[in-house]
Amino acid sequence: PSLLGLRAQIALDLGLPDRAASTIAEELALARNLGDLQAWIAAVQRRVAFDLATDAFESAARRVEQERARDYWSRISPRSRARLLVQLGRAEAQIARADPERSQQAVATLSAALLDPELGELERALAELALAELEIRAHALDAAVARLCSVRARLSGPLSEERPDELARAVALEAEIGLAR
Repeated sequence: PSLLGLRAQIALDLGLPDRAASTIAEELALARNLGDLQAWIAAVQRRVAFDLATDAFESAARRVEQERARDYWSRISPRSRARLLVQLGRAEAQIARADPERSQQAVATLSAALLDPELGELERALAELALAELEIRAHALDAAVARLCSVRARLSGPLSEERPDELARAVALEAEIGLAR
C-alpha cells in the first residue's frame, strides 16, 4: 500500500488529481483486503489530505468522522488519531468560511488536537495556522498574532524547506492582520 501512496502523491504533485484519486482508491481497497489497520489508516489519511488539497472539505470531514465512529478507532496509534483530528479541524475551518456557525466546532476540534502530546510538529503548525485564520475571521487579532508567531517558530527550522507554502500562508495571514488594524 505505501508504494501506491507514493504513486498517488507523485500524481497529485504533477497536477494529475484524477490519477491520484484512483491510486488512493486502489490503496484503500488493498489495505481493506489485506485487513491491515495501519495501512488502512495511512490510506485514509492520504485520502483526507487529497480531499483537503482539492477543496473537498465536506468529504474530508465526513471521512474522518466515519473513521472516528468505527470500533477500531481506539486501536489506531495515538499519532494517527491526532493527525486525523487535525485534518478534520482543518476541513471544518474551511467549511466555516461559508458557514460561520461551524467555526466553534472547528476551534474545538483543533484545540483538542493541540492538547495531544503525540501530535507532530508539522501537524501542530497546521492546526495552529487553521486556528489563526479562524481567529482572524472572529476579529481576535491579538490571539491570531500570537498564534502566528508560534507557527513561524515551528516552521522556521527544517519544516520551512519541507512546507514553504504553510510558511507563506502564515506571512499572508500576518499581512491580513496588518490591513485589518
